[in-house]
Formats: sequence, structure tokens, C-alpha cells
Amino acid sequence: MPSMPEDFAIEKSQAKVAPEHRVVMVHHSNSAKANILRELKVIEDFKTVELSDLDELIANEAWLSAPTFCLLIEDSQLNRLSSEQKKQWIQRGLPIVGLSHGDKFGHHELVSYPNDFPNLIDCINCDSSLGLFKLLECINRIRENAQHQIMVLYPETVEREYLIRMLKIYRFNVATVSSIAEALSLLEERKDFRIAIVGPHLGTMSGVELIRCLRSIHDHDRLAILGLSEQGTWSTAQSYLKSGANDFLLFPFSDEEFYFRLLNIVRTAEIIDRLTSAATRDHLTGLHNRRFLFDLGSKLFASTQRGQIAMTVGMVDIDHFKAINDTFGHEAGNEVLRRVADILGKRFRKTDVVARIGGEEFAILMVNMSDEGMRDCFEGLRQRIESEFFCFKGLPVQVTASFGVTNQPASSLQELLEHADKLLYLAKGKGRNRIEFNTVPAFSSMGD
Repeated sequence: MPSMPEDFAIEKSQAKVAPEHRVVMVHHSNSAKANILRELKVIEDFKTVELSDLDELIANEAWLSAPTFCLLIEDSQLNRLSSEQKKQWIQRGLPIVGLSHGDKFGHHELVSYPNDFPNLIDCINCDSSLGLFKLLECINRIRENAQHQIMVLYPETVEREYLIRMLKIYRFNVATVSSIAEALSLLEERKDFRIAIVGPHLGTMSGVELIRCLRSIHDHDRLAILGLSEQGTWSTAQSYLKSGANDFLLFPFSDEEFYFRLLNIVRTAEIIDRLTSAATRDHLTGLHNRRFLFDLGSKLFASTQRGQIAMTVGMVDIDHFKAINDTFGHEAGNEVLRRVADILGKRFRKTDVVARIGGEEFAILMVNMSDEGMRDCFEGLRQRIESEFFCFKGLPVQVTASFGVTNQPASSLQELLEHADKLLYLAKGKGRNRIEFNTVPAFSSMGD
């Protein structure tokens, strides 16, 4: 039996790359593998395990426990898999990309594609630079799919199980719901669910009614919808699209068509996310920006006026920041901003808003935080920043921050922020690296 490739023997703690970025490539041609590897090197945090023969892969069953996220296999070797081996590989759920060469662009004559082997998501001719580019794009796509959460509204049928298996092979994260109420609750709780696949019915509601209900609350920027129907005509498609679906498919359809229609929806969602991020995120730190703080903060403050929530505002300013810039340069100052921002971002809950509002100043909006929890949170934050190690030009540099925190009643968000800002400058006047609170007891616990 061939020996285990050395890459598989690397312990997770010793690996230099993330487990999900490890690929196994099986190809008999050393020159073809060299060309492919040269292209794949441009992907960061990526490791490729090279094998020359499928027998080597099949013989070493331990590869299943290795952190592999994708297989690249020469199509002529894929044809050697028996029906039983195909069945086992389908159960394992690893996505496979076929590598063709010569005049064979694709392998439809070699492998019954794709219904016989749904793990096989694409086949690419790697003899040309265009084919190598396509392979690179395909691998990146599989990796990026793992960032997407997809909600499936579909009755418990064989078709639903098939869809879930397909989505998982493509590396999407999947959640199924059993009612429209559950779907709406999940979308409210989890903002990262941006895509929904809606079947012909769920409970007593038809697919068209489900889409109308989803679309009445969530517009196209918030939620993309792919409608599926097991029966009907293209007039059915028209009904789905008029109800608000981004796209529609009628059974039976090929796995390939399903995947690429879904990818069109995913790519559109990614473009929207990038545009939204550019408009609402600070380019240096990745935190929310001043515009986002006031847009969302105004809505939260309106809820406080109706007595629905209580709001706490914290202002944070890095001490002696100008001296750091003047002494060590602006790149050192940028490093301080990025690392302090990272500490802030990890400290607070998903329901809180953390923003850089200018220079070395940050603002935090917190909902339903108790007085005790607030004090513990900010004192822990102050200590965490103080303990962070910085070294510039070979010299250790201690960075501290001052804080102003309030939940006092106010007539506007601007007034609340100004109150916290005055407390911040009071903290600086008292020696810096301290917190000034001006709060009234509101909630007995921090909430979720």
C-alpha cells in the first residue's frame, strides 16, 4: 500500500494553513500539475496535496480525516470509479472538480454528469490559460461559498433532502425551517441569512404566498430568493417572479443549472454587501463608520423614546495618539487604530454598534445593558487595551484609552453622544486611562 502523503500527517496545530483551504489534486501528468500549482499559488492560505494516481487516493482511506475541502481529479481517472465507490464518495460530500485536457472540454462521455455523480460540480480543461483561470475561480468560489447562509423553505420531501445535500456539497451553510413564522424569526435574529430557497408550498401556504410574505418585510437588498416548483408551466415561473423571487426553476432541472443559477444570486448578494460595506464601514479598521452609527442609532433612539429599549452610549479616545504618530510615524498610528478597533469589535455583543467616528475616537451604542454589566464591560475593556503589547522601532509602547459612558435620559441621540463626550474629556482631565460614568439603573442583567 502506498505511504500516506506527508501533508496528511501534519497535525492541525502545526498546519500553517486553515484546514478548509487544503485541496487534493490527482493527475498523472507532472507538467499539468506544475501548471495548475503555479496558478493556485496566488490564493492565500492555501495548500495543495499532489497525487499521481487515483489508486493512491483510494488506498489511503485516512485522507477522509484530513482537512480537505475540495478534490481536483483528472477526468479519465474519475471514470475508473465503480458505482459503489461513487456512492461512498457522494455520502462523504466532498466537492470534486474534474480536470480534462486535450480536445475534451468536459467529460460528459466519460462520466454521466451530473446526476450520476452530484459531487462533481464542474469539469475544466486546464490546457489553456483561460482554463487555468476558470479553475482558480472555481476553487475560490467553493471556498467563498462557506461564508453564505442559505435558508430553505421546503416541505419534508425527497427533493428537499436532495437540495440540502447539493448545497452542502457546494459548501454553503444550510438551515431548514418548517413554517413562515420560523423563517421570519430566523431572518430577524440572523442578519447573515441573505438567501432563501422557497419550494412549492410549506404548511398551508403556497410557494407564491411564501415569497409574497417574505418580500413584504425584506426587500431585494436584504434577501435574495430562488423559487422552486415541482409542477407547473412557465406561467408558474411568472407568478413566482412577480411575487418577488429573484429567479425560478421548475423540476426536473440539472444540478449544473441549479448551481449556476444559485451562484448568480450569490454573486449579486456579494456585490450588494461590498457596496453596503463601502458605505457603512471605516476602511482602516473595518468597524462601522459615523454615517452608520447615526443611521441605526437614530432608529434605536426612537425605540428608547417609546419605552421599548434602554440605550447606553460609550465614547472611547486613545490617549496620547498624536505623540505616537509624531514619534513613530503614521503607519504605527494606523496599527494602533486597527488593533484597538479589533479589541473593541470583539468585546461587545452583536446587538451593539461599535463605530470609529473620527481620528482616534470611537463610539459604542449598547441596548438593555445593566449598570453592573456596563461597568464590568468597560473596565475589562480598559484593562484589555492597557495590556496590549505594541513595539515600534524596537521600542515597547504602552497604549491606553479614556472613556465616557452614560445612559442618562436625553432628547436626541446627538445629545446623548455629547453627554458621553463630556464625560470622556473629564476622564482625560483626571489623568487619562480611566472611565467616567454617569448612569441610572435600568436593567438588572445585560441581556443576550
